[in-house]
Amino acid sequence: MKLADLTEYVEKRYNIKEIHKWASFPSFSVLSDTTTGKWVALLMRQYDYETGTEYECCDLKCSDSALSELSKPYLREAFRMKGKDWIGINFDSTTENDVICSLFDKAIEQGRIQGSTVIIEAQKGNTEYRDTPILSHEQTEEENVPPRIMEMKKLYRYSQSSLFEEKCMNFYIQGKAMEDYEDDAMLPGPFKHYYPTYHDLDTAELRGYFSWRTRIRKKQYIPISPSFAYMYIYEIINGIGVESAEAGLEAIREFEKNFIANGYGNKGMENNIHRWLFDYAVINNLPSDVAMEYAKAEEVLYAEAIDPLLRCESSDEEIIKALCTFCYKSFLSSPVTKSDEGIHIIAQSWRYAISAEPSFVIRMFRSPMKYPWFPMENAVYYFDRTLPDMTYKLYSSIYHRENGRWNVRRYMPSAFNKRFFSAFIHEADKVLRKYLHLGHPLKDKSDDALAEKYIKAAIAAYEMEKKEEAKPKTDFSLMNLERIREESLIIRDSLLTEEEVQDDEAPSHPDNDNKSKISYTQILKILLAGKSPESYMQKYHLLPSVVADAINEAYFDEIGDSIVQSDGKTLELVDDYADDVRAIIGGRDG
Repeated sequence: MKLADLTEYVEKRYNIKEIHKWASFPSFSVLSDTTTGKWVALLMRQYDYETGTEYECCDLKCSDSALSELSKPYLREAFRMKGKDWIGINFDSTTENDVICSLFDKAIEQGRIQGSTVIIEAQKGNTEYRDTPILSHEQTEEENVPPRIMEMKKLYRYSQSSLFEEKCMNFYIQGKAMEDYEDDAMLPGPFKHYYPTYHDLDTAELRGYFSWRTRIRKKQYIPISPSFAYMYIYEIINGIGVESAEAGLEAIREFEKNFIANGYGNKGMENNIHRWLFDYAVINNLPSDVAMEYAKAEEVLYAEAIDPLLRCESSDEEIIKALCTFCYKSFLSSPVTKSDEGIHIIAQSWRYAISAEPSFVIRMFRSPMKYPWFPMENAVYYFDRTLPDMTYKLYSSIYHRENGRWNVRRYMPSAFNKRFFSAFIHEADKVLRKYLHLGHPLKDKSDDALAEKYIKAAIAAYEMEKKEEAKPKTDFSLMNLERIREESLIIRDSLLTEEEVQDDEAPSHPDNDNKSKISYTQILKILLAGKSPESYMQKYHLLPSVVADAINEAYFDEIGDSIVQSDGKTLELVDDYADDVRAIIGGRDG
């Protein structure tokens, strides 16, 4: 039997409809008697922490005597509700339809009887009433309750909010009050409770839990019932006992490594932790690589397949890998995808398409969808509705908190135009097989024209690239220009006759020891006069940058710094050294 069978029966027989009272917790709903207005059942669709699987259950308001009277394996104490009027029911393959429907009928009947007014005539005669002291269980316990725990218990507040929201709020308030508390009592015994909080524990269990937590914080990892371990995780994701979100992340990672990996936890607990850590990263605005570390396969798909197809900056390999995620399988074995040229041209054609035609993206991906997002859905987590709005971008997915509630905006693969994808890929595959002479030719399809112009443009660009690469490369760097000039002078000197060499050298350099400095001295004099040495350098075929290097090297020992500078076209004297240069040149002239 399933919950759907129960809700169908109740609606037909009593005209009672399932009500989802809490938008933040869609897995919880109630059945209320239309006559009394009171709850009859609390329906839950939850995760089993130990197995990591989803299951259905409910709390039904009929006497707990049904547990002993029927003794059915799917009947147990209530999951969430308190008091002897409530029992819990597991819905699985063993749950009997007739038994559950009968119990619901009993619950309706009892609820309506309790809601009636019964008038009993008082007996005649004198009646003497005596006070009988009632000693509560809590009163007997308080004698041994540490003051901090007693104060924590007093913090518990009942409110008009939903049961689960109230539970989370109280857990957070009590937890913050006890985040630095330590104890050294006896460790607690076996304990199993769904969504455990401090309020679910008696004093001995509380002291035992805090004693265990004290050891865990001191790196002493010892086994304990899973429910206590979950409570410790709840504390961290709520920021209890950690100074920052980063510290909380590290604490949970350490707990997973030293507690679960040592066999004290199980796979279900590990799966839950990873799911919560993804939510934790988004809620606390942690780096995207942290969120992706714990992301579900669906989220990885958004990052690795959709995002690269939306950006022209994506590499060729990223685009091809993303396209292969959505195209027909045979494309993966195409000879085009095994060719560097083919990969480059396809990627470039895709870039042309998304940049040249904005509607191309909409036709391919449709518009992104926005829908509510419920982080920490299966954990005890207090949502502070007063926090400011925030946005968290995770590749192409955008998470947004607005007025304390979350939504996500993302492209949905289920809405993609797969036919358009296939047409684009088929046309690229067909054209490039022919262009690159790879494999056997493919037949034309009616939709191929959708991508034809982009593929042809990419091929034309590729051919231009090849032509540019084929041109001889000339390096016009200053160092190479100086080397070319020196080599040309050597060649020129080797071609001159002895008389031509003498005629060429005589007027220019009367002093052979200082011939290089004399010519550079003339340039410095021109610069000191505030004139341009451009005509002088052109006369002797000198490059400004080469002259600057030569002058700076020649005078470095005397001045210790560069005295001229060049931008490759002109030559300029450094003003700070003008007087020094004038003094040196004057000494040489004398």
